[in-house]
Amino acid sequence: MIPAVPLCREHPLPVMEHYMKDSDAALLLAGSEYLDTAKELAKNGRQMLVVEDALKVLAKRHGPNRAVSSLGAADEEIELRPNHVLKGGLDDEFYANSDALIIYTSGTTGPPKGVVLTHSNIQHQAFSLIQSWAWNEKDIILHTLPLHHIHGIVNVLLCPLFVGAK
Repeated sequence: MIPAVPLCREHPLPVMEHYMKDSDAALLLAGSEYLDTAKELAKNGRQMLVVEDALKVLAKRHGPNRAVSSLGAADEEIELRPNHVLKGGLDDEFYANSDALIIYTSGTTGPPKGVVLTHSNIQHQAFSLIQSWAWNEKDIILHTLPLHHIHGIVNVLLCPLFVGAK
């Protein structure tokens, strides 16, 4: 399974095409407002999924969504520690042994290079930040960082989500 490759909508099309080709991405997820760019990137046999269309289909389904899994009873506290595996939509072994993201470098010494991060890498990084910054559910953050960059993904998106902050 190929990990997620976050793209920056402001990057020129050739840069995004490099990311798609270099990562061997097979599926492109896009919002409808980026449909023209997504169609260009989806050439060469790549599949494309327009997110709003997919959400409309899921919203019409009855019953629990398989991709969403409860972490436990509402009053059960979850201890955040580096070796704790959070329950997700797939088997625990998948999260313990698979890659999660490919983040591309800025390319200052040549073409941008993909850096592979595992689910475990990301979880350990988030847990260490949560501990050192004392994140908790009472925290509120205005997220203005890019979601194609590791700082925006881990530090300001995942850390608050892990602890239930706003």
